[in-house]
Amino acid sequence: MLKKIAIPLFFVLAVLISWIPWYTGGSGFLPIGVSVAGLIIIIFTEGKDGLKDTARRILRWRVSLRWYGAALFLMAGISLVSLGIHWLAGGKLPGFGFLFEDTRYIPQFLLFVIFHPMAGPIGEETVGWRGYALPRLQEKVGPIFATLIIGAIYGAWHLPEFFNPGSSQYAIGFAFFIPFILKLITSSFFMTWVFNKSGGSTLVGGILFHAANNFWLAVLTSGFRWGAPHPPFDSRLYWILTIVSVAAAGVLLAVTKGKLGYVSEEVKSKIQI
Repeated sequence: MLKKIAIPLFFVLAVLISWIPWYTGGSGFLPIGVSVAGLIIIIFTEGKDGLKDTARRILRWRVSLRWYGAALFLMAGISLVSLGIHWLAGGKLPGFGFLFEDTRYIPQFLLFVIFHPMAGPIGEETVGWRGYALPRLQEKVGPIFATLIIGAIYGAWHLPEFFNPGSSQYAIGFAFFIPFILKLITSSFFMTWVFNKSGGSTLVGGILFHAANNFWLAVLTSGFRWGAPHPPFDSRLYWILTIVSVAAAGVLLAVTKGKLGYVSEEVKSKIQI
């Protein structure tokens, strides 16, 4: 019985655990709640086999360099194209002080973005959105619908941060909650593609991609500076970034014919035979 509702139950638990600070009178949320939810579901529905498969995905590092490159720099390309369009349209470019003046903090920032359980990639992806939900949802509904479902819930899951002073979502403002979700759905399409093409590597298609996306958005499009308050929000640049992301995701879907590099377990078993 529990196995039949495992995926919906994961999403419910991910929200309930992550939002504990918010609905108990605090602010913000616990990113690690997503992976805690995935771990609980795996233990009770799949046991040791599920844990072993999850661990293999997390540790799958023998992946073609092209997919490491895609995970680390694809979203940087989309950000740079968006900045170029914004500039050509007469917009003011954000400051790049972190890249050129705060360079001594880059290693520290990268370590935080990648490894800190409260930063996102480790807490959300290891046994979460990509580590648990994506491979299982793809088997049931295919890559497109799996990505849409995960992307939408992944975006809505950030709701408490829009009311948390000091967060990047608070700086964006609740008026941009829907565009925010839309942008995360589009980035999820690229994550699904890299995840599938890297052989289902949670390390590459989940953790590293998520970390790189956070890094480039911070240092290229927001004017982030180490230790400084969030810079003023540029709504036009945000819309351009969203539109470019949607267009790029559309191209990806067309090029991959909607498959996003996905090969079902049934087909894999036939190939092995």
